[in-house]
Amino acid sequence: MGKDSAQMTVGRWGLASGWRNKDNKFVPFMDRLNVSREKPRHVLQVDQILPMAKHDDTVKMAEEIMGRCKNMHIKPEWVAVDKTGYGFGTWSHLQKVWGPVLGIGWNEKATERKILAEDQVGADKQVDGVMSEMWWAFRRWIDPTCGAILINKIVPTSPLYSQLTSRRYKNGKNGIKVEPKEEYISRNRVSPDEADSVIQLLHVVRLNSDVIPGLV
Repeated sequence: MGKDSAQMTVGRWGLASGWRNKDNKFVPFMDRLNVSREKPRHVLQVDQILPMAKHDDTVKMAEEIMGRCKNMHIKPEWVAVDKTGYGFGTWSHLQKVWGPVLGIGWNEKATERKILAEDQVGADKQVDGVMSEMWWAFRRWIDPTCGAILINKIVPTSPLYSQLTSRRYKNGKNGIKVEPKEEYISRNRVSPDEADSVIQLLHVVRLNSDVIPGLV
């Protein structure tokens, strides 16, 4: 909407044996119940954030998304798009001509899906709305205690890192409530488009996977 840019985040989800630090040294994941033993861990790796051209023609936008995904062998069920406002037409066309693409209405209720394996209740009992769920899930997954998100070093740190660390939140009626985008833009004079794209990637992974990362 408005001056917001269109961003496409691409990542990989699955078992990883470890990660590489800034010195390119490999650091294996260890078994949390037996720290002397290595053990692979399910991780979401954010690989690329690709800017897209904005189109008033929602069909043209949908076809660009579909073409990029096919080139990268991404199936429709692993794609999420913002279906708020103009995005609804793009999502509707993708559903009709391609497959079960996830449409995210940012004003919808939170899902009943747990965020971490240790949680006793679903996200709907922890946060206020699906937008807050996506942000809160990202915060908990990327926490080193959980370590379920890695960001590829080829992804530019600016503006992504500042967007991910400057979003405010408070206690809402149903739990954690993240500030609306309009308030964020008012404070920072820029839209958090890259971060919004990243947290949507996490959301489609959470809804599609039968694995829920945890602290143990």
